[in-house]
Amino acid sequence: MEKIKPNKFAECVKATEQFGIEVPGEITKVESERFYHLLLVEEVHRPKLKKYDKRVSIIKLNQTDYITKIKGASTKGSRSNVMALLGYTNLFVLHDPTIKPTAKKKPAVKKTIESK
Repeated sequence: MEKIKPNKFAECVKATEQFGIEVPGEITKVESERFYHLLLVEEVHRPKLKKYDKRVSIIKLNQTDYITKIKGASTKGSRSNVMALLGYTNLFVLHDPTIKPTAKKKPAVKKTIESK
């Protein structure tokens, strides 16, 4: 499978600097066309060691689920973020399929025409 770099990778790395985690830098090209990729950072409490461990996972949502669960635009009129209600507050968008990659333009080559 062909892998590509997520389109919001730089923004996600900047937002997760405070956690000191490694952000996955590749996703499959097939899934990038249809799914939102969200990076979830969970802090897991370890009472015996008296510290918190950080666990990173990627959640894939289609556009309908993303709109209803993250944007809070459900059909029932609720405006709340369902994932935040479940306790997932450290959720970052890693890839947005609605953003199309821009083609890099080649610099224009000037041709000089010599007259005879």
